[in-house]
Amino acid sequence: MPPPIQQDAMEASSSLPQYNPHHNPPLLPNASLDTVHNLQAPHNLIPNVMETFQSPGVATMMSPPATDNLPSPNSDDGHLPVLHIAAFRGRTSIVSILLDQSLPINEQDSSGRTPLHLAAMAGHADAANILLARGALVNAKDNLGRTPIHWAALGQHEKTLKVLIIQGADVNAADNNDWTVVHVCAERGWEEGLTAVLQAGGDLTRRARKCEVWRRQELSAE
Repeated sequence: MPPPIQQDAMEASSSLPQYNPHHNPPLLPNASLDTVHNLQAPHNLIPNVMETFQSPGVATMMSPPATDNLPSPNSDDGHLPVLHIAAFRGRTSIVSILLDQSLPINEQDSSGRTPLHLAAMAGHADAANILLARGALVNAKDNLGRTPIHWAALGQHEKTLKVLIIQGADVNAADNNDWTVVHVCAERGWEEGLTAVLQAGGDLTRRARKCEVWRRQELSAE
């Protein structure tokens, strides 16, 4: 039998809501996919991108990818607030508990990233939805000038990218090297993401600079 303290800890943890990586909650809290389809989308989002939410592939989408091979969420100084960690790992029940404790939802780590940046980086659309519903800034910029949708595109996380678009992400926001999500999708060869971004108003006339520098910055985070 475990020592009393360990047993108490085990009993306490068992009473908390458990994160189920195989359960895909609705794209918005307490909403169905039909609700998402009927939303008034920002940035003149045309119907085609909304219709993609009704495809069978979205309803049966696999659980978020494992985060072991994703870019490192570590901040410049190596320290992360607890809400950032929970968001990066997609621990939706923990994210909700922490927010109920009035933790600052838009707190930036030393790299300038908010919890929403890390949820987008890891492709956790459900965690991103909780954060957005509780007041996360969808267009917050980190120290590289990247918004959450930049990171969603970098990881080719289609569901997360579309959630961010629906919630008002600026698809033409440029980072410190003038890279928009259009440039990221083009560099990654990601056709589905590029299509969604163009349907949401992505600008093809914008020019990025320092392509190799941007690539090195990406690799330095992995």
